[in-house]
Amino acid sequence: IKNFKRSVGSIDEIDVTPRASDATAGDKTASAKPVAPSTGTAADASSK
Repeated sequence: IKNFKRSVGSIDEIDVTPRASDATAGDKTASAKPVAPSTGTAADASSK
């Protein structure tokens, strides 16, 4: 059982790494939005 818990702990550590990558990707996406405001405008026009 102890070994199993250790394996789970290792998996948790691995899961944390991709989360950090996702956060970075999210920042890039957020940065891309202001860079291309025309996209948001087009979406607003479509909504109207």
